[in-house]
Amino acid sequence: IYNISQSLEEHSNKEILETIKAMMDSNIQNNYGSVPYAKDQIMQMSGTVEKFENAFGKIPHTDFCEALQNTINSL
Repeated sequence: IYNISQSLEEHSNKEILETIKAMMDSNIQNNYGSVPYAKDQIMQMSGTVEKFENAFGKIPHTDFCEALQNTINSL
């Protein structure tokens, strides 16, 4: 298993969802906080590409919004 996140930038799930929503001009209403957090729920998690780069070589950094837009455009 390899992480492909960039430690240069960290984005919350909420930020990612809101950015995608704006890019897609969606009027979906999100219900943040409607389900209580679990007692021992992890609130922040980040990864590193070190293991991936050690196996496959360095990968270029792609801007967060550009990467999301590329993903949306590929759908």
